[in-house]
Amino acid sequence: MVAYYGRHSCKQFIRGKPIRFGYKVWCVNTFTGYLINFEVYQGKNPNANQDYEERFGKASAPLMQMIDDFPPQVQPLPFNFYFDNLFTGT
Repeated sequence: MVAYYGRHSCKQFIRGKPIRFGYKVWCVNTFTGYLINFEVYQGKNPNANQDYEERFGKASAPLMQMIDDFPPQVQPLPFNFYFDNLFTGT
């Protein structure tokens, strides 16, 4: 979450988080902190992959879509992904 307290239609509220109001941003970073890909959550995504949403859930679908955006020569490389309980919670 990127903290923001003004008025905007993309602003999100998540109860119980340290930053409750702001923009939700999905990011893929290297272990050294370099940003590889990101997406600002704007509500319903017209380019969403329905198969990913059914198989992995709405929270994980944007991550899977960003992984698909990797160039073809990079996709077969071994990766480790680390994330918080947003993806593992029930």
